[in-house]
Amino acid sequence: IVVSLASRPLHTHRSVGELLKSLRDAIRGHKSLLEDGKILYRDISENNIIIAEAANKGDPKGMLIDLDLAKELDSLLSGAVYVLPILTYVIAV
Repeated sequence: IVVSLASRPLHTHRSVGELLKSLRDAIRGHKSLLEDGKILYRDISENNIIIAEAANKGDPKGMLIDLDLAKELDSLLSGAVYVLPILTYVIAV
């Protein structure tokens, strides 16, 4: 199932008020992920906040997208891929 949300990038805000409401709602979303879902969203940028066309009055205006780097606080692994160099030591006896 593909769900399409009518939205646009943050930089296309039509007024200062719309920008502030979008940022406020993105902050609320971040707080909800952290406190309710125990998920730390670790990739906040202008490209990961969208302005949603609210269907009903009171619906959130700003939303966070792209949770690829998010981390469940109860898990040991973040889901992000890191390549660590392996160091080899040769010990001469």
